[in-house]
Amino acid sequence: MMIGDQLQKAIYAALTAAPALVDGKVFDTVPPDTEAPYIHIGNEQVLDDSDDCAEGWEVFTDIHIWSEPETGSKLEVKSIGPAVVQRLTQITAIEGFRVVIASIENIRYLDDPDGVSKHGIVTSRHVLEPA
Repeated sequence: MMIGDQLQKAIYAALTAAPALVDGKVFDTVPPDTEAPYIHIGNEQVLDDSDDCAEGWEVFTDIHIWSEPETGSKLEVKSIGPAVVQRLTQITAIEGFRVVIASIENIRYLDDPDGVSKHGIVTSRHVLEPA
C-alpha cells in the first residue's frame, strides 16, 4: 500500500496536540495575514524503501517555523524548533503503517530576505512499513 496523506495527518495531530504549539497555528496552506509565529507543513519527499520481503517508504517532510520578532532575534524560532523535533520524533502510530524510524534529518535557522522574518526548517525522516 502506497503512503498517501496519513503521515501529514499524523504530523498535524502531533503538532496540535495539547498543549498545541504556536497556539495551534499549524497549516499546510497558510491563510493570508496569519500572525507569526506559525508552523507550515511543507514539502514532502517519498522514496521507495521496499525490498524482496516487504514494502516500505522513507518519507522526508519539511516543517517550516516562522517568526517576526520585534527584536530581530532568531530566539523565538529557535525556542519553537526543539518542541517541533520532540513531537515529530514521537510519532509512533500512522493509520495503516508501522513507524520503523522517526528521526530528524536536519534543522536550519535562517534570516528571511524580507529583513524581518526568521525562519526555521526542520526536516523529519519517517521510515514506514504497511501494518
